[in-house]
Amino acid sequence: MNKLNEMVYGHAQAKKMLTVLLKRSQDRYYNKCVMNLPDYKDTLKCLIIGPSGTGKTHLIQSFSKLHNFPLICVDATHFMPTGNSDGVNIKQLKKLIDEKCQEYLKRPEYHSAEGVMNQLVIFVDEFDKLGICFESSGNWNKQVQSNFLTMIDNKEEFSGISWVFAGAFAGVFEEKNRQSNKNSIGFFPSSDVECKKEITDVDILKAGIIPEMLGRINLIVQLDVFSEEDFKKVLVERLLPKYRLDLDEAAIDAIVAKAYNSGQGIRSLTRQLETLSIDIEYSSTF
Repeated sequence: MNKLNEMVYGHAQAKKMLTVLLKRSQDRYYNKCVMNLPDYKDTLKCLIIGPSGTGKTHLIQSFSKLHNFPLICVDATHFMPTGNSDGVNIKQLKKLIDEKCQEYLKRPEYHSAEGVMNQLVIFVDEFDKLGICFESSGNWNKQVQSNFLTMIDNKEEFSGISWVFAGAFAGVFEEKNRQSNKNSIGFFPSSDVECKKEITDVDILKAGIIPEMLGRINLIVQLDVFSEEDFKKVLVERLLPKYRLDLDEAAIDAIVAKAYNSGQGIRSLTRQLETLSIDIEYSSTF
């Protein structure tokens, strides 16, 4: 965990969840592919909730890199209806899975495609976008989510795969803020206080996720909401050494304030440092 903490700031509960997911995958691989024993635990299907820029994708990619397990990252918004009965382009995902298996079969630690499948994790980002209705009846989203269910429940072609869904659910946070502000007398103007409130199953259903889809998810984890002080720690302790920039306190505070108020999370810090780096490199070159 210490190594992962060096790679990813905060999000202790999500790190625990990924550690358990990996342990189950390793146990399943050993029992099924080495000892020829039946699965004794269901694959994990997790949902990570966090505002934009809190590092959902960075977290799972870092975890995969650290522990060297096969990972496929897809964007839920790319699963457009095809007009066919499968709706979601399942064939495309099957192709990605086959490519990932072939890639990992070249490594000495894997001896079969089944072995890869029993450690494969599919990360589906922008999951909350599936709850947005593109037609008044909402039939389109229900069909897309139903087809995700088809994949998750397919024990033959998708057996052994763990699923991690992630989304910002920004509309849910905004609604909670509005409801809270009605009862507020103005002492907590910052939305960060409200974003720390737990999102319930009812909130997720109101966001348009169908009950059948929510029912398949074993575990829901909310990422930490970073304070302005967190932004400063990430900038000073992690990013400035990486970019080899020496900034005074006023410049640091200005960058932190801009990033914190941008609504884009930690990535806003990186964007500002990239701009500074380009200016410095250009000046030194010409």
